[in-house]
Amino acid sequence: MLPLPELIATARREKPVDLLVRDVRLVNVLSGEIHPAHIAVRDGIVIGFEEYAAATVVDGGGRHCVPGLIDGHIHIESTLLAASAGLPLSVFVMMPSCVPATPMETAGAVLTAADVGDFLARYPDRILGLAEMMNYPGVLAADPAVLAKLAAAPWPAPSPTTRIT
Repeated sequence: MLPLPELIATARREKPVDLLVRDVRLVNVLSGEIHPAHIAVRDGIVIGFEEYAAATVVDGGGRHCVPGLIDGHIHIESTLLAASAGLPLSVFVMMPSCVPATPMETAGAVLTAADVGDFLARYPDRILGLAEMMNYPGVLAADPAVLAKLAAAPWPAPSPTTRIT
């Protein structure tokens, strides 16, 4: 990635962008509005939504665009991994750490450490790790099933007490 001052200079139009996609309909998923816009990109990063000097200009043809559409908390089931293979969309998941969420629930399934390992083996490029470890009492009590799940997946599995320094 370019140094931040270089990106800022580009956003201020002091330097040209690599790509300008003109005439798109920019979807604002927060407000629900659709705006006419251009999309300016430098070094793979969206810099702005107006006219910029550009090395390459592409006509968006009025198509809808949702740059950087990421929903940080969405429940994509692991079954979607197979269904989404080959789509022009990158789908990544974090494996659930607690299925069922509590021992008192009947979720229709129980996800064990072996299940986590199996999914990781089948989809090594699409599963990023273990999702938030909600059973932190099980971690503190060194519950063997909880520790096995933590050992089965890449770190860190976020939890209410996780600190990244």
